[in-house]
Order: sequence, then C-alpha cells, then structure tokens
Amino acid sequence: MIIGKKLYRTATTSDSMAWAKEHIHDAPDGSVFLADTFTHAKGRQGRTWSVRPGQLLVTFLLKPAQFAVYTPDDLPIRLNQLNMALSLGILEPLKSLGVALKWPNDFVANNKKLGGILMHLVWHDNVPKGVVVGFALNVNNVFESNDELFATATSLCMQTGVQQDMRALY
Repeated sequence: MIIGKKLYRTATTSDSMAWAKEHIHDAPDGSVFLADTFTHAKGRQGRTWSVRPGQLLVTFLLKPAQFAVYTPDDLPIRLNQLNMALSLGILEPLKSLGVALKWPNDFVANNKKLGGILMHLVWHDNVPKGVVVGFALNVNNVFESNDELFATATSLCMQTGVQQDMRALY
C-alpha cells in the first residue's frame, strides 16, 4: 500500500468521501482525493464539518488485499487498528506543536479541536472492497472571538502564532 499512488484533484466537490467511494472499482489502492473547496463536508455521526480557508483536507482510498481473508469478527478489530495507526501517524509530526489525540478520532490542542479523522468501509456484494479515509486539520484558519467555534476549535496557526506552510503538509 502506497498512499499517493494516484492523485485525483478537482476545484470543488460536495463530499470527498463520496467522491472516493464512487471510484472504489477504478482507483488504485492508495489513491488520494483533493479538492480546493467542499460544499458539504461531514464529520463523525453525520455532523457538518465547517470548511474554511486555511484548512488541510485530505481523503484517500485503501484497498487492502487482506480484506479477502478477514472474518466478519476480525473486521472491526482490524479497522480499529487501522484507525489507531493512521491517527498516530498524523499525530507524530504535530506533537511538537502541542497537538494531542482524543480517541478515537480527534486532534486537539489546549482542549480545543484542531482536526479529526474519519473512516468509511465500502462494501460491494456483501464483501468489503475498501476503506475511505478522510482527515482535516485547522492549519492557518483563525477563529475570532465572535465566531461560534471560538470556544471549541483552534488551529496550528493559533497555537504557534505562526502561519504554516500548507504545501509542506501535503
């Protein structure tokens, strides 16, 4: 599995997770789906994710060959392990900036949400065909005191006082 094997890019998408699911049969394992703007980004349990300039939003598709040998009892355990591995991998370079992980899927700093990760299992004919993974990080966006998210959200820029190089994060 090589993440970034193929890049799909568009100016606008409604929902990158749905876009990736549409390509479950033709996109190779590790494909990345990037959009400049999103019209309906979702968070966990169907919540809306507020998309703002300065955020990093990445979606990728994993199609592990191991799906063929997993039992129905194995699958939830394996998906939990995958979530843990991906979350820790994203967290590692952010730890030096004061970012921590709030299990199972939130990145936080100073008790405020900085980002999150979502995974959707894609089925075809009662067989798992892939996992769509999306993560978002508030990087250079700033939440002003009159913003409804000010009390609960933060960004890397707000934590460090420095604008981050977004290209370095891709």
